This record gives sequence, structure tokens and C-alpha cells, in this order.
Amino acid sequence: MWYGNEQPMTGRTPSRLPTAFVRVSRCPICRYSLKDLDEHRPCPECGEQIDRALLHAPSYTGPVSETRFWCALGAAGWLIIGSTILVLTVSGLGSAGVISMGGLLMLIIISFPFLSAFCLLRKGRLARTDTYRALKKAPSGKVQVPMSVVVLATIGMLIGVVCIGALIKSIGSLA
Repeated sequence: MWYGNEQPMTGRTPSRLPTAFVRVSRCPICRYSLKDLDEHRPCPECGEQIDRALLHAPSYTGPVSETRFWCALGAAGWLIIGSTILVLTVSGLGSAGVISMGGLLMLIIISFPFLSAFCLLRKGRLARTDTYRALKKAPSGKVQVPMSVVVLATIGMLIGVVCIGALIKSIGSLA
């Protein structure tokens, strides 16, 4: 018999863990929920045998969050670069110049920063999978942020800061 807010006894207590801990109950390869599955069973979606102890280890969560941090900063920098080139190109060429050969060349140049931002965002999205696979292969148990991510993000951030200055200067000259 239930009274008020009581719940029936099911043998399991409800999880009161923060959502960050609930998220690690997903397969790092395909993101399938492993919440109600036996710890020794492989993922039913992709068939990967999941090492759950590894998912809770700092050697996994640290590189994942660091990779995502670098990817977010780098993507922001590359988006600023692309936006700056776009604003300066459109204001310099005028509406008729965008259709010309110079405008097409500028569109190709503008696409590079946006493509770089997309690649960094994609790499950040795949950080869990890549880190998990690298940790399973790493004999030392240590994985770092990929150097390609650090280099691309650093270049994007540094040039992005310069582009912010160029945007501020061009907006100041318009007034």
C-alpha cells in the first residue's frame, strides 16, 4: 500500500548522482545507454567490451575535458577569423565585387577558417571515443590531448585575437 510520495520497492534505489556521473554510463564508442546493463556485458549496440573502471578514471575524464576545452577555444578563434575575413571582404568589395573572380577567391579563403572550426568541433565531439580507444591501447595508461588539436587551436586563438583588433579598427573607421 502506498501513501503520498512513496515509491514501490523494486530492489534498486534511484540514482541521486549528478548528471555528469550519469553521462559516463554511456558507451564511449556509440553513446548507447549502459545504465541498466550488467557491467560485464558488452555494449549491445556496437559490441564493444566496455571497461567501466576506465570510464570513471581521471586518466579518461582529464584528456576528454582538456581536448574539448582546446577544441572549443580553437573553434571560436577560427570562427572569429572567418567572420573577420567575411566582413572585411564584403565591405571592401561591395555587392557587385562578391560575384567577381576576386570574390570567388575570397570565398575559398573564407571557407578555410570555417572548415578548421568545423574540424575542431568534430574532434571535440569525438574526444570520448578517441580517448577511450587510445587508453585501451596505451601501455602506460596516459593519454594527452592530440598535438594536432593543440596546434590548430593555438593558431586559431592567436590569429583570432588579431582579427578582433582588426574588426574593432574597421568598425571604428565606419563611425
